[in-house]
Amino acid sequence: MVNYSSYQKFSPPVNGTRVMLRLLTNQNQGDGLIKMFMEAPPEDTVFLKQDIQDPTLIRTWLEQINYRQVIPLLALDIDHKRVIGEAHIDRGQGVFHHVGDIQQVFVSRPFQNCGLGSLLIDHLIELAQEENLQWLKAEVVTEHKNALKAFLNKGFRIKATLEDFFWSKNGRTYDVALLTRPLLSEDAEDF
Repeated sequence: MVNYSSYQKFSPPVNGTRVMLRLLTNQNQGDGLIKMFMEAPPEDTVFLKQDIQDPTLIRTWLEQINYRQVIPLLALDIDHKRVIGEAHIDRGQGVFHHVGDIQQVFVSRPFQNCGLGSLLIDHLIELAQEENLQWLKAEVVTEHKNALKAFLNKGFRIKATLEDFFWSKNGRTYDVALLTRPLLSEDAEDF
């Protein structure tokens, strides 16, 4: 079981920046998270499931953190004391209690294509294993090639492609790849 209040990991430098990964708590980095999302250009948020540029949504996340339902991970630039990435898993409920659903992996523009997204995925996998989840799933818009590649490189497999499944704010539809990854070693070998 993860100690949410004290969890922190340090990574090798990303794009020359010292990075710490920690879990979001209602006491830390809320303003930094809002700032990172507000500064994101629209093209970086088009494939996200929620309107992360709505500060009310982020404040709701902070007020209602329930680690039995969500595992929220932040990437922090240590030297500049700013949030540079966010990712989170929603835990399945009921008969899906053993499945984690990666809702988003978001990396701020200066750190895109530098491996930070892959690093966040690695740590989500680690956290899910520590929480005894048995499967992870993710839905990725197929046109978001870098994100799709990152998940495939981390052992996820495409199980289905759902045509016109994602509707953007402007009404355009996109295909979505449904990806899964087993977390138990015996399942992973047969996967």
